[in-house]
Amino acid sequence: MLRLCRHLLALCLILCLWTQTVQAQQVTLPEEFYDPQLLEFGTWMVYEGGAARPDLDALEDEEWREITTKHVSASQGKINWYRIDFTVGWHFRSRDLGVYLGSVEQAHEIFLNGRRIGTQGRFAPYGVDAAAKPSFAELPQLGMWYSFMNLTRSNTLIVAVEGLTEPSIFSRNALQIDDRDRLILVARGAEASIKILQGAAISILLLIALFCGFLFVSGFRGPSNIRFGLFVLVAAILILLDSLIFYDFGVRFAWTERLLAVGKLVCAILFCRLVQAELLGQRSRNVPLVWGVILAFTVLVVVLMPPISLPLLDLVTDGLAIVLIIETLVSAWRAKIGFTFQIAFMWALTAVFFLAYIYQLVAPSPWHALSTIQVSYLFTTFTFLFLIAQRFQDLSNHLGTLSKRLVIVRDLERARMARDMHDGLGQGIAAVGLHLKILASDKEDARYGNLTQSIDDLNEGVAEIIENIRPSILHDKTLGAVIERHLERTLAVTDIRYDCAVDKKLEIPFELKEQLFRIYQESLNNAIKHAQCSGISVEMNAVGRRLKLSISDDGRGFNVAEKRGLGLGLSTMRERASLANSVYTLDSMVDRGTRIEVEVKLDD
Repeated sequence: MLRLCRHLLALCLILCLWTQTVQAQQVTLPEEFYDPQLLEFGTWMVYEGGAARPDLDALEDEEWREITTKHVSASQGKINWYRIDFTVGWHFRSRDLGVYLGSVEQAHEIFLNGRRIGTQGRFAPYGVDAAAKPSFAELPQLGMWYSFMNLTRSNTLIVAVEGLTEPSIFSRNALQIDDRDRLILVARGAEASIKILQGAAISILLLIALFCGFLFVSGFRGPSNIRFGLFVLVAAILILLDSLIFYDFGVRFAWTERLLAVGKLVCAILFCRLVQAELLGQRSRNVPLVWGVILAFTVLVVVLMPPISLPLLDLVTDGLAIVLIIETLVSAWRAKIGFTFQIAFMWALTAVFFLAYIYQLVAPSPWHALSTIQVSYLFTTFTFLFLIAQRFQDLSNHLGTLSKRLVIVRDLERARMARDMHDGLGQGIAAVGLHLKILASDKEDARYGNLTQSIDDLNEGVAEIIENIRPSILHDKTLGAVIERHLERTLAVTDIRYDCAVDKKLEIPFELKEQLFRIYQESLNNAIKHAQCSGISVEMNAVGRRLKLSISDDGRGFNVAEKRGLGLGLSTMRERASLANSVYTLDSMVDRGTRIEVEVKLDD
């Protein structure tokens, strides 16, 4: 019996333990107790302040307005205060947290429970813009309240934003509170995207400025090209000074912001002068009095920087820029210029530039990395680059046409000289030789025979000169056959050995045949006269529809860079190659010989 009681007692104990376990499993604990990701946010509120800092503790709840839109903007020079309450679960107590607000763009400060935990830029009067740097701040563990079960206490996050150089904008959906390391990676990724876009814009503008410098060195020195190059260079410098790249160097100061404000005015002046050069031409050189006033104002701003706050300075410079653009349009209208596509294009471009300045005064930039005016710089640069490049192409085509005409005139002059020598000098020598032969037939004096032979040699020499000036054999034989015959006859009286590997069956148009023969002839003459060579090689063959002609020697060679632009023969060969739509290559080194190669597409 006692044993049975012990077994029953053990069974009851096991049953009780099993029942308690089942009941324990059926108990529903508050979610706050075990959810490690607990974060509860309230509603974003905004206090639309002014330029002065308010006493946040003294503000009534009625002064805070609930934010119902995704974005909230404020006018330039005005400070807006944004507040949100949030609770953090106790499980976050051992974790390092951070807050990420996206790209606030303008100068701002972040407060947690009345304590400032982060800042980007600096507020007025000696303000510094945040350069669109993504906003991140570490949440201090000792300065934050944590909630446990039903014991909750909210934290208050306040963000103060001031639009220094344009209206500010704040996005309530960008808020993230999470692990510090993860948010640091998010912020760095956003920074990298902004820097890539800003760096690309700066690089493009600098390359275009270098292109304008190349045009200037090449002789394309019109007023539009010079002003356009200065405009692009100043725009690139302004974007660099206003970029996140420059901001992260830690050299963004109050004087930098004022320099940027004045720089925008200078860029507007260059743009207006550029538009006047396009619309008014020579009349744009009459500089109106307003430019002197602008210059005096710029000097005054630099001297009296401290009394002027940055938002006021930026508003004044933008206003002056708008006045200058309007004055440019009015002066062009009064000039009663004609209406062409280019003039209409310039009017439209000026209107876009004007609207960019107006838009920046009333609304923040829709692009995070670049301001509205900087985007207008890029748009203006690309459109003007098209015009400048078109003019440079027209100039190059004109010079090419003149070069071709010069070669054609030179060939016509050669033909005229050959014809005059043949009809005049050649016929006269032939007549003298005929009379001498008649006299020599009646005389037995050997001197008459020698004189007759000299006349025959002179006649052959004149015929050879005429053949070199205008080879008539080009009409009857292929280029390969003419080159082989000419090379053999020319080098027969010299000690220079030669190697001729040409296609004597290849038929090509006469115009191309003549240009290639002239290039070969000039190359051969240069090798004989200047190279001091012992061997010359000529090759000509066709691979597919491409013909390649090369002339090389083993002479003393020369430095191609030193000879560039010198020598009529080298420039003539280059012009003839261009006239034949071929690729001309000159390769030479000191004591290594010279090689000239011409490659032409036979379809042309």
